[in-house]
Amino acid sequence: MRFEIVNSKGKEIKVVPESLDDLWHLYNIIRPGDLVFGYTLRRLSERQDVSRSRKKEVVRVRLGIRVEDVEFHEFSSTLRVKGRIEYGLDEGLGKYHTISVRVGDEITIIKEEWLEEDLKRLRDAERASKRPRAIFVSLDDSEATVAVLTQRSIEVIGEAYRHGTKETEWGEKEFYGEILSMLDNVYEGNNPIIIVGPGVAKEGFIKF
Repeated sequence: MRFEIVNSKGKEIKVVPESLDDLWHLYNIIRPGDLVFGYTLRRLSERQDVSRSRKKEVVRVRLGIRVEDVEFHEFSSTLRVKGRIEYGLDEGLGKYHTISVRVGDEITIIKEEWLEEDLKRLRDAERASKRPRAIFVSLDDSEATVAVLTQRSIEVIGEAYRHGTKETEWGEKEFYGEILSMLDNVYEGNNPIIIVGPGVAKEGFIKF
């Protein structure tokens, strides 16, 4: 999370979410009555001349909407901020619109008064974004789960299963290889990796 207090009164804060966790934090910070500015796509009407009928053009514009509802869509990694347009388009003023906020999108939030708990959440999110996420591997002889500790919960990355029996080595390399492949997808170079499980399985994977 990156944020900047825009004016001296502290009512206007510019925010850039850098992760899904940050979108979740914004979901808990933005409330009905707030004014939110962001870039969005809007369908506009345009008259070229009297001989042509009105047509619609989709353009990217910066709007300010008075918030009425906020939705956090985890599976699509999107925060949807809904409300009436107050700034940005003359022909759209007063109409309803939704600004979809994704990771990397800059928005500005204006509140009559910022609660200390909201400012603390922003500061905590900014600090948390600089810390590496812990990765967990839980495994036994036949199955494994790889998960990442996020600010919201423990996010399961995937599961792996070993074919065969404990008495055979058939499938062991494939089993460990699948776990390692999942780790490669989330490892960022400095993440602590915690491996838990029975001694034989755990030591076997570490050796692999």
